[in-house]
Amino acid sequence: MSEIDTFRSGAWIHLEAPTEAEVAEVVAQYDLTPGHLEDALDEDEVPRLEIEGDQIYLYVRFAKREKDGEFATFPLLIVFVKSAIITVSSRHVTALEPLSAGRVPVATTQKTKLLLLILERITEQYDYLVDKTSRKIQGVRQRLRTQAVTNDDFVDFVTIDDELNEFLSSLQPNNASLRRLFSGHHLKLFDEDKDIVEDLMLMNDQSIEKCKENIRSIVGVRDAHSSMSDNSLNQTMKVLTVATLCMAIPNMFFGIYSMNIVTPFQHNKFAFFIIVGFTVLLTLIFFLLGRRKKVF
Repeated sequence: MSEIDTFRSGAWIHLEAPTEAEVAEVVAQYDLTPGHLEDALDEDEVPRLEIEGDQIYLYVRFAKREKDGEFATFPLLIVFVKSAIITVSSRHVTALEPLSAGRVPVATTQKTKLLLLILERITEQYDYLVDKTSRKIQGVRQRLRTQAVTNDDFVDFVTIDDELNEFLSSLQPNNASLRRLFSGHHLKLFDEDKDIVEDLMLMNDQSIEKCKENIRSIVGVRDAHSSMSDNSLNQTMKVLTVATLCMAIPNMFFGIYSMNIVTPFQHNKFAFFIIVGFTVLLTLIFFLLGRRKKVF
């Protein structure tokens, strides 16, 4: 893989955040539809497949880490023409670095193989990010058993949930576009290419299922933590209720005997012990009845 200064048959032309002049130059060189290249620079563009004569315009979305550390997806246009393959993106595509740097063997003259390798790299990146997210969720689930989950974990869950939903909203249309591309006989595939296509489809399906499973796991952890919190609160309320009732019974008797009226045993020298003993006995009976009825 080497960089060239002129257009050449069998080359890979990559436009990254191109200027209007650069887009116009490539459009004129390969007689492309300008609107399709302009759509590729729209960050909200959805994955789709467009066929214009013998030209194929495949829009996919790739994942990229933002400056704030969160992940987002952006469109990538892959144009398949007779003499070259063209990629257009408004952002740097990290997934293509191994190809452009020559770390992955690739021949740009084998356009179908190059297209498959580009799609494979994008899909592998999704799979890696989804697996990384799965490990984060698994760590929180393990801490949930010891009730060591913090509010920060649930703040992270909000971010993870958003990322997974964005991955899912990109992977599903990506998958639909790929199936349409490879099932419509728009490209000539060799036996080796068919194996890559099958692996690509399988990896896409697996990534989609992993995203759905992780979203379900997040919902499950939230529900489990909510149930545990509610149960802990109920137990605390029961303890406080029992403590309040156990204090209310003695206070009732002590309040009666603190009044300036005639009361039983007021002249008995054992009055204090009789009152305290009766109060303790009554409280104990109340407590045992509550345990027997499973009130607390």
